[in-house]
Amino acid sequence: MTTEQQNLAWASLPKEVRDKIKERYSGWNRSICFETEEILYDDLFGIHNLTSDTEPEEMLMVERREVQKWYSSLSKEHAIYAKGTVDRISLGARIAMLEELFTKDKCLPNTPDSSNPANSGKEEQAKPKFSKGQKVIVKDVDKVLTIDTLFYNSRYNYWYANFEEADGSFVRKESDLEPYTEEISTLKFKKGDKVEHMDIPGIFEVVSHKEKFSNIFYELSKDGTDNFFTDESVLRLYTEEKNDMEVIDDSRFGSEADKEKELNLCELLKDRVGALFYSPYLGMCRLNDIDKDSDHPIELKNDNDEWVILPPSGHEPDGSVMLYPSRALYEKYPLEPAKAWQIWSEERKPKRWRAEDGEDYWWMNPFDFQVHRGREEYDRVDDRRYRAGLYFRTESDAKEAAEEVRKTLEAFHQRKEGEK
Repeated sequence: MTTEQQNLAWASLPKEVRDKIKERYSGWNRSICFETEEILYDDLFGIHNLTSDTEPEEMLMVERREVQKWYSSLSKEHAIYAKGTVDRISLGARIAMLEELFTKDKCLPNTPDSSNPANSGKEEQAKPKFSKGQKVIVKDVDKVLTIDTLFYNSRYNYWYANFEEADGSFVRKESDLEPYTEEISTLKFKKGDKVEHMDIPGIFEVVSHKEKFSNIFYELSKDGTDNFFTDESVLRLYTEEKNDMEVIDDSRFGSEADKEKELNLCELLKDRVGALFYSPYLGMCRLNDIDKDSDHPIELKNDNDEWVILPPSGHEPDGSVMLYPSRALYEKYPLEPAKAWQIWSEERKPKRWRAEDGEDYWWMNPFDFQVHRGREEYDRVDDRRYRAGLYFRTESDAKEAAEEVRKTLEAFHQRKEGEK
């Protein structure tokens, strides 16, 4: 919800209800409390209202029709959850607040316009402010990132943006983003330029260029035949006449020893089929298959059904279509794929397990020690459960941990009673 919507929602509550919510909200221990009710309060009313001593201006309530829609939606959701669960209790509290509006007649009557069947249809879907592949400023982390995907929340009529980073993906509302404007850089090479390639001997002529996923690819030709596209990062301008005293820096093109140290991505990625990676040609893509009997065993595919197959080293002899662990590591080490994969591999050395995006996991409720199945979406709820240590691979692990925590607390209280 926007700040304006949160302010309206907060001002619509009776003062005694606002006071009760603030009392409950201020009493939570943020280091362990992360459950649905707190998140709903944050989204509905905004932290700025929940922590402020300033009373909002008096206002009239919304039309009865709108309250009825909300009441009906929450009631359906309430029926999904089992009795006694945190989700059901939280939704029940919100439903009771709406019932109070009905019983105390605090709703405005429906206006003639809103009662008109022609005007009572579904709210028109908001248009996204940003687009896939656009660079934006993520305000809370103060970073410029590229939107990987967008998805729409029909209930609240706003859009979310998903970002892929080296350590996983995360989601932000459009209101958390700002447009990023950058100067359009000039092309590194122009049509007709002669260039050298880091892996292929000879002199090539630039025929054309194209931009894909914010990267520039140049079409090269040798003697007017065998045209191919390659990333600009593997090219340098050819100078026919070189000064004898001039020192040419070839370090960025890699030494012969470096070229001999080919990556073996088949080994690194053997258990990662289905995971997301980054290709300068495909953008964000999934590892579709590894066929070890092929000389090009690595098969990649993106959401547009574009695909490529690569050798174990992750790139063709011409240096094109390299495979990187993530876009962030590609931008940081565009000419050092081995280093990028080394960093990625180090980060994944034995750590506490966490599910992949979209996979299931089990978590323990710290209030009643009940365990539940969750779906990893790398959002605030998943992050908090993981950081709090309430996140498990299997149901049996979760139950075992719950039992140990319960016994530890019982032993603590028995010891304290004995000290009196």
